[in-house]
Amino acid sequence: MVAMYSVLDRYQYARFVYGCLFVASTEGGTCFDPLLFHYPDLEKAYENIEDTFIVADAIKVSPILQSLGANTTYQAFFPPGKWVDLDTYEVLNVTDETGSMVDL
Repeated sequence: MVAMYSVLDRYQYARFVYGCLFVASTEGGTCFDPLLFHYPDLEKAYENIEDTFIVADAIKVSPILQSLGANTTYQAFFPPGKWVDLDTYEVLNVTDETGSMVDL
């Protein structure tokens, strides 16, 4: 059942990602960028650049690259602004002008 939800998530954003890839192939540019491309003034954007990235200038992805135990949280850096969880649609408002680490 878990695999089915993963596939549905991929299909939900496939048109968005493929649209970005088409524009990048015809006009140049990138679709999968480290945070430092979008937030060059934030020092934290230059740390652990493999831990989080932005897809198609709109979706911030923070993949979990290590196994986590039960009831364990994962910390990810979020730049200042309002961020929406694409699963629960909760709004995360980061007010610190340097960004902040958030437990996921």
